[in-house]
Parts: sequence; structure tokens; C-alpha cells
Amino acid sequence: MKALFTLLAALTLCFSTQLAIAQLHIDVESGAVINGYNDVQVPGTSEGTRISLTDNFEQDNYNYFRTRLGFIIKDHHDIYVTLAPLKLFSTGSAPNNINFGGKEYMANTNIAAMYQFNTYRLTYRYLFLPNERITIGVGLTGLLRQAEIRLQQGSTVANSTDLGVVPLLNVYFAGEIVPDKLTFLLDVDALVGPSGRAEDGFVGLRYNPMQSVGFYAGYRIIEGGADIDQVYNFSLLHFASAGVSIRL
Repeated sequence: MKALFTLLAALTLCFSTQLAIAQLHIDVESGAVINGYNDVQVPGTSEGTRISLTDNFEQDNYNYFRTRLGFIIKDHHDIYVTLAPLKLFSTGSAPNNINFGGKEYMANTNIAAMYQFNTYRLTYRYLFLPNERITIGVGLTGLLRQAEIRLQQGSTVANSTDLGVVPLLNVYFAGEIVPDKLTFLLDVDALVGPSGRAEDGFVGLRYNPMQSVGFYAGYRIIEGGADIDQVYNFSLLHFASAGVSIRL
């Protein structure tokens, strides 16, 4: 038991020492999101009716928010967590009756839809040439998704929920256009599997008025989904993004 406490103390001291020489970075991002397409079928078998939450529905809200907190250790090891909640509401109707989640929804009658896709991520990536004008990062992301699709028509309500973990590949590129001032950014999490795919990518520019503070803006895209017996859902989301980066 004494040896175990000694080992834990040594690991804690080592970790604390690494954090003491690490660079803290915080990113806060917001902007507008537009549903490009969002095709849904619950269940994903012939018992469900495939519908589009974009062709037949009008999106009601457009704002989003995400934040990232992490450490860069010894210039090369970037470890961070990302909190990216997302909930979209829309209203519309369908030209035919819908079977969704075992409930029947009438044609040409107003339906309120909610699409939620919250993600919580832990990423590690190794940064190559971190002190040069070009930085390349490669790593892995563990993504925990909390998803829900809900349809309501009067007193008829049904939903489909999903909670799961997905591994993603992470690729990062930063190239200075104006040294220490203006940087081109590319940051992507993505993976394709036998029953689905997931991509979250950002491309844009960051302006640094001072060394520790940067402002960035650009385009973000999230695309993907799954085709399984429980649910069929593939969506494309476009984001007009802007944020602030702080390095301490």
C-alpha cells in the first residue's frame, strides 16, 4: 500500500511539473449555423418513413456556441477538451403520412422538429515544427455524442436518442501569412466506418494583435451520420464561425 501511494505521488508530481511548463490555451467560438440537409428515418428499416428536415421544414434558430480548453506541453504535445452543444428547431409538414418512432404523423399538418447533436471531445495531437512558420499536427480524438431527434404534432410525440463514443482522426495545419500576425488555419476531425461517417472541419484566418490573444473567423462544416436498424440519419451543417483564442 505504501508503494502504491508513493507511485501515485510521483505520478502527480510529474504531471504537475509538466503542467507547470505547459501553455494553456482557450478558444471560444460562436456564429450562425444553417442546415444543409438532414435526412431522418426512425427506425432505419422499412417500418420508418424517411423524411427531410430541410426540404419540408423551415429552420427556426441559427446560433451556436462551442469552447475548447487545453494545454500544449513542451511545444509538441497538444491535449485539449472541446464542448460543442448544438440544438436546432424547425417546423413544417410532409406531403405524405409519416411513421416515426412507432407513431404516425398526418400529412400536410404542422410538425415541430428538434435536432440535437451535442459532442464532448478529448483530443491529443503531436505538433510538428511548432516554432516555424508552418505547423502540422496529427492526432486522435475521442468523441462522446449525445444525439436526439424529436417530432411533435399536437399530442403525438416521439423521439430517437443516442449516446455513444466515436474515435476520430485529427489533422491540423497552421501557416503564417504575415509573421506573428495573420495565420491560415485548417483543423479537421474525421473518420469513415462501415455504418456511418463523421467530419468536423474548420478553415479560416486568425489575426493576432498581440502574442497571447488572437481573433479568428472562417467556415466550419459538420457532416455525417449513421445507417443502422435503429435510425437512419445523415446531415450537413454549415457554420459561419468567429472566435477568440487566448494563450497563457
